Amino acid sequence: MVIMNNNNAPHPHPAGRHRRNRTASAPRLLRHVVVLLLTAVLMPLAARAQDVVVESALDRAEILVGEQCRLSVTVKANEGARVVWPQYNEADTLLAGVQVVRSGSCDTLPPPAKGRIMLQRDYVLTSFDSAIYALRPLEVNVDGRLYASRTKLGLKVSSISVDTVHVDQYYPPFGVMESPFVWQADILLCALGAWLPLIVALLLLVRLTQARPMRHKVVIKPKTPPVREAREALKDWEHGVGAESRETIKALYVALADTLRRYLSRRYGHDFTDRTTEEVLGSLSEDLPAEEMRLTAEVLRTADSVKFARYCPSQAIRERHYAAVLTIVEKTLDDVQEHPQTIVRYEAYGDRGQRIIRMTMAGAVVVCVLTAVGLVAYTLYMLFTYLV
Repeated sequence: MVIMNNNNAPHPHPAGRHRRNRTASAPRLLRHVVVLLLTAVLMPLAARAQDVVVESALDRAEILVGEQCRLSVTVKANEGARVVWPQYNEADTLLAGVQVVRSGSCDTLPPPAKGRIMLQRDYVLTSFDSAIYALRPLEVNVDGRLYASRTKLGLKVSSISVDTVHVDQYYPPFGVMESPFVWQADILLCALGAWLPLIVALLLLVRLTQARPMRHKVVIKPKTPPVREAREALKDWEHGVGAESRETIKALYVALADTLRRYLSRRYGHDFTDRTTEEVLGSLSEDLPAEEMRLTAEVLRTADSVKFARYCPSQAIRERHYAAVLTIVEKTLDDVQEHPQTIVRYEAYGDRGQRIIRMTMAGAVVVCVLTAVGLVAYTLYMLFTYLV
């Protein structure tokens, strides 16, 4: 028997062993490369898909036939994204048996995070067939790509139960009821408004039939009171009292005499402007008190001497005469004349004015009557339309 020593057995060559290891690891390396490439390509797409989230919800999961419910679609996207909503016109069908009544406007909700936006749009749905509907996900276009809602919704439409066994418990059809007549606001205003032009026309006709002439209001303002007029005139010549010029002194006395004559004329109702001094004094002998009569005579006679005899009184005399005129005015004033009242009276128009006013009133009567007839006709038309 031959015994062989294992230590002396032949061993495989090291180069062959390394070659087999490289051959076995090549497929694994290829798989790793493919996984890395797919990850690099798909991760941005997955991240972008996660940036856009579309959700939908119903406010009611069950309605009766003909009732309405609200479908709310919410989109969460990055700020600045362009969102295009699905468009439905009135009476469009979302799916067989479910109609879109109307589409609401897009509302902006508080963003969930910084750099994000959240938009919501509502769609009002209805159905007239009792069934259970599985609503298909709505697709929203965000930056040119469609995103479908991740929420699966169902809508149950139930019919109204009718008791067909106890039909005798139902009321029979009601007859046609006559609605009570109620005055509408526009009809009432027209009916009442027709009376106003009729009343105006009646008043104008009554005035036209009267023989009394047409008159107008005349307001006569009072003249300046005599005392105030005399004071103002004397104040204008106060500088002449101390003058040295003969012409100025002569003008002063002419002004004193004229002022005194005008005042006495208005105070006692006489015209003293063209009378002589003696005629004035004779007419005032019974009206003026003795002291005022003496001062009046002294001033008027001195004024005649200055004007016709070239008399030149001294400054003291001029001051005394100036003060004398003021004293006469103050002592003889009349309270009634100093507080005159405004006179108001009515005067008749002339013949031409009478004709114009009467023709105008006649035209106004015709206009009022036509207006009243129009309002009455309109009221009757509105009543007929309302009742029929």
